[in-house]
Amino acid sequence: MRLLPKSLVPRSLRRRAKDQGEARERWRHFVEKSLRCVEPDIHLRVGPSPRGSEGLNSLFQAGEPGAPIHLTTKSGSPLYLSFEQSGEVVPDPRFRREYKISTRSYAYALRYPEPTSEPLIQWHWHPGLSPDWPEPHIHVSIPDPLAKGTKLHIPTGSRVTIEQVLSFLIRDWEVVPTDDWREVIAETQLRFDTFQTQDQRRQPE
Repeated sequence: MRLLPKSLVPRSLRRRAKDQGEARERWRHFVEKSLRCVEPDIHLRVGPSPRGSEGLNSLFQAGEPGAPIHLTTKSGSPLYLSFEQSGEVVPDPRFRREYKISTRSYAYALRYPEPTSEPLIQWHWHPGLSPDWPEPHIHVSIPDPLAKGTKLHIPTGSRVTIEQVLSFLIRDWEVVPTDDWREVIAETQLRFDTFQTQDQRRQPE
């Protein structure tokens, strides 16, 4: 993959990671920034992944690993968003002597009416954990003639970002966002689109 001339990268998107610690902190910062559009008080931390290979990192809610995020809706109906994302620190192939987090899996789930309820929708990508289902997919609670329900793996085509999930919740589920959510989500999504490398490798040269 060719190195990007730094002059062509939007200055507002650049935040260099000169070592592995800075790469992990940058990852935490921007995901937390997105999630704060629906929960301003959320704090994330990076720690070893509870599953997967050695060296894999995961993002957790500080103090409450695995706890779902309570979403406020305009109607007052309770909604809960479960969030899990894992990644590995790797050398950035486009910037010399810099590092990045390469996503290895994600799992987002929308629950109602309790935080422990069966998920209504789940967005999954976990190729290293489920070789039979390596592509990004969703699970939904729907009736079907084979009675498979949430066991169905519905393809999404490409990886789904947390920013896309948050936009969906705000627009279609009337989750109450912060005033600046459009600008924040647009910036963090653009940052992902600009710097991610895995989906780009699938495109022809």
